[in-house]
Amino acid sequence: VVGTGCEYNGVIYRNGQNFQPNCKYRCLCVNGAIGCVSLCNESLPPRVWCQSPKRVKIPGQCCEKWICEESRKPRKTNPRHAPEE
Repeated sequence: VVGTGCEYNGVIYRNGQNFQPNCKYRCLCVNGAIGCVSLCNESLPPRVWCQSPKRVKIPGQCCEKWICEESRKPRKTNPRHAPEE
């Protein structure tokens, strides 16, 4: 079965052809439909220790990263090697 190709941004792709429209996604043409998966880690923000996380673009990298602008506050817990009292 030959299948139908796909058009994306003015470019024609064959049925079954993989393509990467940008650094964030890899796509596949399947019988006229385009399916894409993210190449970036869609992790959750560091809410446990950061009150106001931000996603920022890192020079030279495609995917944004989570950063925390406030300083990390020391936790009031015993070190792991210290016995519990």
